[in-house]
Amino acid sequence: MPARSSRYLLDNTVFIAAVKRKWTKSTELIYHLLNSPAELFANELLIFEYEKYAKTLSTYELLAYLKESSNPSESFSG
Repeated sequence: MPARSSRYLLDNTVFIAAVKRKWTKSTELIYHLLNSPAELFANELLIFEYEKYAKTLSTYELLAYLKESSNPSESFSG
């Protein structure tokens, strides 16, 4: 039986919490997921939201890493 992969969608509030202060539990969660075999996914609207907050909070590095690591998806259903 093939191994089951884990898929996660990071809401924009998690992104904001991760970058608004220096280091938070949300930051730890994001870095843990990015450095694990878990699959991150997002649709264009969510990526747009990430970009909006990255611009406001000057967090382009994390945004670039998230975009590189995420699999774009038109649908959030499994």
